[in-house]
Amino acid sequence: MVLGGATRYGKSNFINSMITSLLQSQPVNVKLFLIDLKGGVELCDYENIKQTVSIAYEPEEA
Repeated sequence: MVLGGATRYGKSNFINSMITSLLQSQPVNVKLFLIDLKGGVELCDYENIKQTVSIAYEPEEA
């Protein structure tokens, strides 16, 4: 999934709510491959959970 939009329209809140909901309802069926081009500001909370396979912080890593 790709999510885009203008600043201050709730993109980060939506992503965090979606990830939290998936982790609560289906934790064994979730694998996260995350891209956070803000240097880890938005998705760093998910870095050390077992469902996170990888997080790319730079375009080259993605």
